Amino acid sequence: MRYSVEIKKFLYSQYFYGGLRIAVGVSLPAVLCLIVFHNRELGFTIATGALGACVVDMPGALKYKHNEMLACSVIGFLSALATGLATVNPVALWCTVVPLTFLLSLIVVYGNRWPQISFATLFMMIMTLEEHFTPVQALVNASWILVGGLWYTYWSTAVSRWMMHCIEQQALAESVFACADYLLARAAFYDLDNDLDECYRNLVDKQIAAVDRQDAARDIVLRNLPKLKSGKLEPRRAMLFNLFINTVDLHELFVGAHTD
Repeated sequence: MRYSVEIKKFLYSQYFYGGLRIAVGVSLPAVLCLIVFHNRELGFTIATGALGACVVDMPGALKYKHNEMLACSVIGFLSALATGLATVNPVALWCTVVPLTFLLSLIVVYGNRWPQISFATLFMMIMTLEEHFTPVQALVNASWILVGGLWYTYWSTAVSRWMMHCIEQQALAESVFACADYLLARAAFYDLDNDLDECYRNLVDKQIAAVDRQDAARDIVLRNLPKLKSGKLEPRRAMLFNLFINTVDLHELFVGAHTD
């Protein structure tokens, strides 16, 4: 394994840029509140909302990701508000937390991203349990959590929109690399010294990785198809679209070839 190549692939991948975007989006409000306002608790509350929204910030189409993070922020605000209002009485708290947990767990049936939304809103609810709030304090606390979620939503949307073409290129590059790794796993069958069972196990792992990378690229590239501008297709988007289609066709050709 060429470690320099692997390190370079990681540094140019969407996961590195995504992690950097999440780290700045979550920590920046807390740092500003601590340095400017000298209020650690306020920074922690805003960071809680931002941390909840960042759970939903996964590779995908930008317009859908924005709506999902916005829905997570609003639902998290409502759950934190309900929990904060119920902290005045242990019985009321039990009567609120148990049904709320059940409802938030049920929303996972609505789609692939809703499990992340459910986890994030439950996290916001749990972070409200340790305090005892008056109704006004509960509203203020939930509002700051909402501010943190909205801050991260629009921070992530702005950065992703600014780097949209780069993100698409990174997703396609990872798909191509995964396809190449699958082909190398197939090539191992032609070495007489290799164990066939180990080759098959490695092949299955590479096939799963290749399909996952293709699904991620499909969500990013095919959700933003090339558009007509002045009667012509956008050259850059058409190139990315054609590259993705050719990569999928090439992978299907590899998979369809019989291994003897």
